[in-house]
Amino acid sequence: MDCFVNVFFNSIVLVIAISLLTIVNSVYAYPFNNSLSVGWQSPDDPWLSSETANFRFHYPQSAAHIAAEAAVLAEQVHTKLAVELNW
Repeated sequence: MDCFVNVFFNSIVLVIAISLLTIVNSVYAYPFNNSLSVGWQSPDDPWLSSETANFRFHYPQSAAHIAAEAAVLAEQVHTKLAVELNW
C-alpha cells in the first residue's frame, strides 16, 4: 500500500509541476501577450541580420552599433579559441 501511495503522490506532484510550467510558459514566453516582452515584434524597430566569417547576428536596428562591436569581438575571441582548441 505504501508503494501505491508513493507512486500516486509522485504522479500528482508531476502533474502539478507540468501544469505550472505550462502556465509560466504561456504567460512569460509568448511575446505577443507578454507585457514583459523585449518587443521584438515592434514595427518601429525592425530586426536586422549580419554575418561574419563565423557568426550570424540578429538584432534590432536600434542596436546596430552594439552588434557591430559584438561581431568584431566575437571574431577576435573565435580566432584565439580556434588556436587554443585546435579547431
